[in-house]
Amino acid sequence: MSTSDVMSLIAAWVVALSAVIAVIVNVRDYMQRRHDRPARKTRRTRSMALWVLSAVLLVIAIALFVNAYRTGTNNSAAQIAVAPSDTLRRALVIREADSLVSIRQGQPFNMQLTSAAWDAYNHRRYEVAICIADRCIEEFKASADKEQSQLEVAANPLPPVGKVSDTERQAIIARGVLNDFATCLWIRARSAQYLGRPDQAVQDFQATSRYTYARTWDPNGWFWSPSKDALERLSVMK
Repeated sequence: MSTSDVMSLIAAWVVALSAVIAVIVNVRDYMQRRHDRPARKTRRTRSMALWVLSAVLLVIAIALFVNAYRTGTNNSAAQIAVAPSDTLRRALVIREADSLVSIRQGQPFNMQLTSAAWDAYNHRRYEVAICIADRCIEEFKASADKEQSQLEVAANPLPPVGKVSDTERQAIIARGVLNDFATCLWIRARSAQYLGRPDQAVQDFQATSRYTYARTWDPNGWFWSPSKDALERLSVMK
């Protein structure tokens, strides 16, 4: 209930109380008038005025109560109308995400999720892309962290970017979970940018930049580094 609604209710109660007091005074005056004949005419006039005042105050009180009730009802209805809209929108996003993932059955789950996230992203379905990327990030974060850490400890050379030999290509593809995890982080960051959520984008680009051994495949025939790209975008955003 808003402040104006509260004030309306308080005003209604004050007016109602005033009406009750007027009625009490009027009744007392009537009782006194019965035992005081000389002043009956004067008291009758005052009694009529009090009855009129009581009626007016009562009408005002009722009007205030009705207005406060209607305002509260309208506000509640508006709040109820908003919630299903958000819930429905979220349900539709999840449904579309499930559909994009399910049609890729037969692939490893990390590949299903990454391919579906790319599909949504390329079609500018950024909410759906984020929804799918969320699943990949949640599902494979532990594995990606472990692999990145092992490669750093072993001081392995960073994999190349651009066009690579078949041997290098197979070595990069063998790190599929790490690659797909970092790629989904990047997709989520870029989608957040397009949706006007710079704080989320910065956070995800910073996370992406830590996975230096991850590589993303470009359909044109080469690999690129989501970590390096994220750092470049962060420098522009700052």
